[in-house]
Amino acid sequence: MQTLARNGSRVLFVNSTGNRAPQLLRDPFARQRVLRKLRSLLIFLRRVEPNLFVLTPLALPITRRWRTIIERINRIAIAVQVRLVCRFLNFSKPIIWISSPAAGAAAIALRRKWSRLLVYYCVDNLSFLSGADSAYIRLLDLQLQNAADLLLISGRKLYEERVQQRPEVHLLPHGVDYDHFAKAQAPSESVPTDLSRIAQPIVVYIGMIHGLDLELIAEIATRNPHVSFVFIGGVEMNVEKLSVFRNVHWLGKKCYEDLPRYLQAARCCLLCYGRGDTFNEYRSPKKLLEYFATGLPLVALQLADLHYHAHLVYQAAEAKDFDLQLQRALSETDPELRRQRIEAARVRDWHIVGAEVSRHIRRHLQSRDGKTQASLQVLQISS
Repeated sequence: MQTLARNGSRVLFVNSTGNRAPQLLRDPFARQRVLRKLRSLLIFLRRVEPNLFVLTPLALPITRRWRTIIERINRIAIAVQVRLVCRFLNFSKPIIWISSPAAGAAAIALRRKWSRLLVYYCVDNLSFLSGADSAYIRLLDLQLQNAADLLLISGRKLYEERVQQRPEVHLLPHGVDYDHFAKAQAPSESVPTDLSRIAQPIVVYIGMIHGLDLELIAEIATRNPHVSFVFIGGVEMNVEKLSVFRNVHWLGKKCYEDLPRYLQAARCCLLCYGRGDTFNEYRSPKKLLEYFATGLPLVALQLADLHYHAHLVYQAAEAKDFDLQLQRALSETDPELRRQRIEAARVRDWHIVGAEVSRHIRRHLQSRDGKTQASLQVLQISS
């Protein structure tokens, strides 16, 4: 959306209304998510760039007991808030871009009564998200899929399933802020203080600490006491049992601008989502291209989407094999593999992906209306 805005489109980004009700008593990390949501609600509407606005609408969390009533309330409430803000911003019949089934009813209602086009960008199989009402999310997802004028899919496993269900489906893999993460290709000049005290070689994971295979991490940490495993990101799972390992380090969230400095000091990157979790099997990790942009080797547990980058990733099916692949990654010396990873990221820069999105939308509008659009107005309802 930022790329579209910088290319001349006017964009209203509507923050997520949530795909699951917070389990405040059972989930110790739910409070963090609620507080983040409350902070954004206090702002309601903000302008982050000349053509890019962010709206956080008021909506009730969906509960199984009151689901039907709450869904109707939210559909009306979100539609009213969006229409009022669009009128205030002088948006007229915009394109609706949605990636969250939770707000699907509101998006479909807006499409029928007001907007020009409904684009559904499906980035995850959210019906398998832990804590979500699977049957309900699956129903919303199907409704959106059927109602959307244009269906875009980020992950190949999802795409291969959906392309069998309707003809107008396009694969749109994730992009990357290439110039930002490519800074890690340069030799390290100033190592962050909290990283300077950690012994080399360093294997790094960057992103939300959620859904990771903790048993695998414990096993490879045991087998490799000379290797430091560094995790950077907000922790949203119980990692206490790994506190006994002196070579496993949890550094918490870091400023986005500082991430390349942490990657500069690494020898290898890590991707280890939990096995046996159906949600993880559908993942198309955005961090994959961020890792590729650094040129660093990557060791990962097998995922469907990684199959298409098999020659660039050291993939493992289980812990024993993971350790073998880790040793291969740490000892890599082939400059051609490094070059290929960097190139795989460079050609998926967000500017290139944004241009691809524009082509999909303009092509659809032209085939339907017979007109070429000079500029677009896009209403994004996020995941």
